[in-house]
Amino acid sequence: MSYKFRKEKRICADWILSVLCGNPLVEVNPQRVDWDRYKYDKFTTRQLMGMEEYPLEELNDAIRLLSRHNHIRVEILKEDPLHKSLFATIEGQDAYFESYYLKENQKDRLESIELYTKWILPILSIVIAICALAVSIAFHK
Repeated sequence: MSYKFRKEKRICADWILSVLCGNPLVEVNPQRVDWDRYKYDKFTTRQLMGMEEYPLEELNDAIRLLSRHNHIRVEILKEDPLHKSLFATIEGQDAYFESYYLKENQKDRLESIELYTKWILPILSIVIAICALAVSIAFHK
């Protein structure tokens, strides 16, 4: 998976969390067994598509990423099976407030720079050493 694809998916995931966590519910039903895990309003993928220019495929990729990290809870809509209803979990709220996905993008970028420099610098130093050796041999004669 390319860096650009991962980056775009994480930006979309961060945006989804910002929408889900940006609208806290005033009243939460304490009768619900897990009420403390879902204090925010729910949104559907159809609503999210109306807010931003993300295609459904890109939203679904980000939703899978969020679900894998247990940052959202997903329910399939019976009346519209292509779209889903999304809830932010406590873990998702924490991830949003800590900018988890944006930090992951920064870490990924630093790792790619590290991998690049891990090979380029030694190769460049070897080339310079060979050139220096060739010059010293040429001028020694």
